[in-house]
Amino acid sequence: MFRSLADAVAIARSGLVDREYYEALTGRRFPNALAAAQHFLAAPERSELSLHPLFEPSYLEPKAGPDLFLEFVRQPAAHKSQSPHPCFDLKAAKRALRAAGVAFPEGAWLAWTRTATPTTPVPVPAGARPVLWGELRAALVRAAAEWRTRTPPPAVDWDTAAGTPRQHGLTSIIVPIVGGLSTSLRRLALLKGDGERELVCTGFTSRALFCSFTALAQMHPLRLVPDPGANLATQWNLGAAASSGERLVFLSPNAAVQADAIAVLADALADPMVGILQPLNETPSMLVHSAGAYFAPGEVVPSPLLSEHPTTDADALGGRTIPAAYSAVVALRSEVFFAARGFDERFANDLAEVDLSLRVAASGAGNAVLVPVARAVVQAQPKAFPADAAASAALLRAGHTTAPSGSAELLQAAGFVVSGRRALRAASGAEYFREPELSRPKAGVAALPRLRWTIDTAVTAGWWAQLWGDWHFANSLAAALRRLGQQVAVDTKQARGRETRRFDDVVLTLRGLDEVPAAPGRVNLLWVISHPDEVRPQELTGYAGVFAASRLWAADRSLEWGVPVEPLLQCTDADLFHPGRAQGPPTDHAVFVGNIRPDRTRPMVDAAVAAGVDLDLYGTGWEATAAAAHVVSRKVANTELGRLYSEAGVVLNDHWQDMRRLGFVSNRLFDAVACGARVLSDSVPGAEDLFGDSVQFCANPADAEQLLRELFDSNWPSLSERLTTADRVRTEHSFDQRARVLLDRAIAALGG
Repeated sequence: MFRSLADAVAIARSGLVDREYYEALTGRRFPNALAAAQHFLAAPERSELSLHPLFEPSYLEPKAGPDLFLEFVRQPAAHKSQSPHPCFDLKAAKRALRAAGVAFPEGAWLAWTRTATPTTPVPVPAGARPVLWGELRAALVRAAAEWRTRTPPPAVDWDTAAGTPRQHGLTSIIVPIVGGLSTSLRRLALLKGDGERELVCTGFTSRALFCSFTALAQMHPLRLVPDPGANLATQWNLGAAASSGERLVFLSPNAAVQADAIAVLADALADPMVGILQPLNETPSMLVHSAGAYFAPGEVVPSPLLSEHPTTDADALGGRTIPAAYSAVVALRSEVFFAARGFDERFANDLAEVDLSLRVAASGAGNAVLVPVARAVVQAQPKAFPADAAASAALLRAGHTTAPSGSAELLQAAGFVVSGRRALRAASGAEYFREPELSRPKAGVAALPRLRWTIDTAVTAGWWAQLWGDWHFANSLAAALRRLGQQVAVDTKQARGRETRRFDDVVLTLRGLDEVPAAPGRVNLLWVISHPDEVRPQELTGYAGVFAASRLWAADRSLEWGVPVEPLLQCTDADLFHPGRAQGPPTDHAVFVGNIRPDRTRPMVDAAVAAGVDLDLYGTGWEATAAAAHVVSRKVANTELGRLYSEAGVVLNDHWQDMRRLGFVSNRLFDAVACGARVLSDSVPGAEDLFGDSVQFCANPADAEQLLRELFDSNWPSLSERLTTADRVRTEHSFDQRARVLLDRAIAALGG
């Protein structure tokens, strides 16, 4: 009891108790700050409460706890690097306090909250509209009271909604706000782009979500419709009625979509023949979740089209009419949506978009269309049915007696025929839909073969796949194989076990850290491009061809293991890496693109720093190194590398120790030389005859430092000579050349 009283006194004396806000939250009156603090400390639900409008414990996840506010009061200096609210930017607060001559030894948040007046601008994050503290506080007090006393909003008046004027060019994105605050805040990224967007937020499952988004609505184009008890179809309808845009995009809570995909969908709605649009739905493993609805003959309950296929299968359907949308994200023009009277709320959380799609098509308002270039990542498993799946299926059968046509034709366009079907069942045991059994007609090898390939990579699925060099390598190789008439998919590590690999003719494994067993019944090819020390002889069993990006390693392993290993060096993408990528004259700067880790050195970078040359670094992990001041950016797009190399005074390169020791020549050397660049690299066996003098190899950093101290033109060939070498490298060491070798081996293995 004494400790509780002492804690309450400490909180009351801190000056952080906003009594009016806390009274709005609780619906009680308190005579003073001490009484409010005592109530807060005794409240069993205090993790859902806050004594200050700009203190939101759930924003500090996972460090949040019921006593976090007290911790801020007792030990403010320990938390001074943390902002406790999404609308409060610490850096902006520090700038404002310094300008006002206010010290903040205990942290910028504490100093600002104690000194702010109603007319003080809130230190909002970059990109947010300015707002005064008095305005923001008043909005949060109202929000606290509204959340406590909220009632379900009335049902949509469809006639009124249809007659409400719409803002030309505006896209309204309707999305339920559920789950954690940190996750929900990512929805704000959907507002990036052309500025012609608003976010209509529905649902809200907690006070923290509603109050935080109320604050955000003061500085972003947000509309809020709180109704935590409604189903998804109802939330979408309520959000649409509250929106202002002439284009509507609906998102499920389990769907993540990028801002550029929203723009693509909005632009596609300009076609008057389009009734409803969907992006390609992907699984977290970067496979197809749904490319639309597939309807078995005589069946009005669909299955997801091309479920668990590689996304390249869906690319063939771009711009085509689909029988119906089957998607966690759909887009419609507002007049089409309101004329159809929105989603049927009886469908709760499943098949509502399918029903709407069928009704829109039946009314003549337009077709359903797949836009595969727009992607949405859906967290639910494609064949994991909601609890109410059977009820939704029964509703769909009752409302639609005729199955739409075109499903078999879509599969044929993707390269498949329907050979049968199988019933899939919901958790209740009731049949939910019938999934097609597919087969793929085999192309004859005697004619020009069009084989189906999968390139297996060790890349982790998700947006960070773009950070993997192996991902760009695999996709450049896939593009080269497609130029040879092949059908090629690229799989992440998580997609490795997909059942749809049974349709493949060839599986090409780019060996990473993981051993990948050969797939039965396929032509299996293995290309060791990295981590050669991890490869074991027994894993080569079942491969029709084994290649290695090192002449030395290939020769040694062939002799030692008695298995033919053919050298197939790394290469360059001639479309991305050529001298024409330069947008200006060459600089005198040394350029290095790469990260650094505590367990690794970068000797060429160290040499450049020691030589005192102008150095441009692109990568992460350099903060604690002598080269930190030279970092230009933490990352650079793969499509920009050719320009950097073409404009560089000299490109720096090094190898992993095992790669260098075993003669695995870095693809950076092929890329940079293909651009006509001067290159400085550590030594690697077998590379000296590949690049002429365009690459200067150094046995140690001291030699590299000496070269960098001298005029570049004194140690490297002339520009004309480097361009000649560049032409040769792009011809002899391109992905097209490597693809030809791999295709020839696959054809030979098939008996062609």
